[in-house]
Amino acid sequence: MRIVDCLTNAHNLALVALAALVCVLGSWITVSLLKRVRSTRAGTRAAWVFLGAVAGGATVWCTHFVAMIAYEPGVQVAYEPGLTGVSLLVAIAGSGAALLTAAQRLRVAAVLGGLLFGLTVAGMHFIGMAAFAVDAVIHWSGAYVAASMIGSLLFGALAFHLAEGATDTRGRWLAILCMVLGIVILHFTAMSAMTILPFAPLDGVLTSDDAHQALAVGVAGVGLLVLGAGAASYALDSQSRGQAETRLQHLIEGGVDGVAIERDGVVIGANSALLKLVGVERETLIGQPLSRWAEDVARLVDGDMVQSSLTTASGEVLPVELAAKRDHASEGVVMIYAVRDLRARQAQERRIAHLARNDSLTGLPNRASFLERLNRQTATIQPGETLALFALDLNRFKEVNDLYGHAVGDQLLCRISDHLREALKDGEFVARQGGDEFVAMAPVASRAEALAVAERLRAAVIRPVTIEHADLSCGASIGVSLWPEDADDLSTLINNADLAMYRAKGLADGRHLLL
Repeated sequence: MRIVDCLTNAHNLALVALAALVCVLGSWITVSLLKRVRSTRAGTRAAWVFLGAVAGGATVWCTHFVAMIAYEPGVQVAYEPGLTGVSLLVAIAGSGAALLTAAQRLRVAAVLGGLLFGLTVAGMHFIGMAAFAVDAVIHWSGAYVAASMIGSLLFGALAFHLAEGATDTRGRWLAILCMVLGIVILHFTAMSAMTILPFAPLDGVLTSDDAHQALAVGVAGVGLLVLGAGAASYALDSQSRGQAETRLQHLIEGGVDGVAIERDGVVIGANSALLKLVGVERETLIGQPLSRWAEDVARLVDGDMVQSSLTTASGEVLPVELAAKRDHASEGVVMIYAVRDLRARQAQERRIAHLARNDSLTGLPNRASFLERLNRQTATIQPGETLALFALDLNRFKEVNDLYGHAVGDQLLCRISDHLREALKDGEFVARQGGDEFVAMAPVASRAEALAVAERLRAAVIRPVTIEHADLSCGASIGVSLWPEDADDLSTLINNADLAMYRAKGLADGRHLLL
């Protein structure tokens, strides 16, 4: 194959290896700086673009001219210094333009930047070849020239695209490999496109020996510029960023709520509280979007706070509160998310709501719940239906308190409440008014059925219980009022039931029910 023949027979392989080493090291620095350019703010982007331009341009130029030194066409070689210098400037300027294009917030920005980089490699090469002077006629193969440019454009675009999405070492090295291939394929395919037909000696240009010496000094100087300025600046910046992230990690560890820090859509830091909440190790969370676990993260902007849900590693869905804050002092799009577990708060809210509607001692509905239920049932009762209201007061409860103490009295109230709750049927309701007074409601068809319900409630109250080795029981006086027969408004209905209960309590003949 023509390319293989050109590489093996027309090149010094030791210098080709040196060119390859320069290309790999330079491509590593360029890809690293490309990631840095994409993550910086507008204020510092120009400086990083400059460093990236020098690194990328010098990488392309060094690779080209070390490989040109390695080229042995069999005739004396000379180089025109002006065009040689122009080729270096084109490489630097084109690389800078490619990095700046790739840093734009467009979906295809990376690919466009990569195409521009591939075009820069091709432009630098052919300008450099225009400075290549030999004592011969040079014939070019259009097919090989086209193939070299296509390879440069294709691998340049692929390198920048892979560098954009690289989140680990493997992805970064794939991007570096594609950049190296784009440069190498362009150079050696384009060199294979050239056929040299010896002619006559040239005057007024550097000789082959002089060219080798000048190029050796130039390549060494530019190589030091690439490895010195690019690698050192990137290493120092990485160290500074690492120290800043370490300080930030120490800061967020002091928070009770879960905290996650995202840069460009992936988590770069999280505290132990969040790791415990999600149920994953730190390595699992880092490098992933927080939206993988927490809903609504993607739509949050600076200052938002919403209630959402979080899915743990075990699949449990937890209620959480998300708060988002953008760190404008950091480079790139850095969002800080606070994730608060709402389970304890919601449990407390449920308890507060329960206490607002239920008796704290017995757990029965309280007077507020009773009035709400009474309003609802009387408002929805159908013609021909009857609702019985029962006012219930315990007898001899004061004696229990006096003889055994209030603690035993409270236990007795709880046991009686349990008995009343057990005695209820579908559609019936019981509540504690306070002290030793209770109320109940039940739909009935007649006064006789209302009396039967009252007897059932009385039986539940007077059932004996044993508390602290004492057998205790209370009597019950119950008054009944029927809606709508005995009243045309709720106040009258309640008063009638209370009056009936007090009359029953005052009777001396032992009756404790009164209609």
